[in-house]
Amino acid sequence: MQLQTVNIPLREEAGFLARVALHGEPVLVEDMERVQEQAHGSLMDLLGTRSLVAVPLKVQDRILGVLSVDNSRTA
Repeated sequence: MQLQTVNIPLREEAGFLARVALHGEPVLVEDMERVQEQAHGSLMDLLGTRSLVAVPLKVQDRILGVLSVDNSRTA
C-alpha cells in the first residue's frame, strides 16, 4: 500500500487526523501502541508510527487541513 491510496474519512471514528480536522484541536500521541485502536489503521501500519503530533492548519476559524509529524519505527 502507498500513501497515495490512503483515504481518511472525516468522521470521529476515523482516527486522530480526522478528529484534528473536525475539531481544530492539536493532538500529541507519545506511544501509538497504547492508543492504537484510536488511529487510522492502514496509515499507522504503513508508516510504522511510534508517536505523532498533529495540528490543524487554520485561517481565522476555518480549518484548511492538518499537519502531522510522525516518528516512525526504524531498524
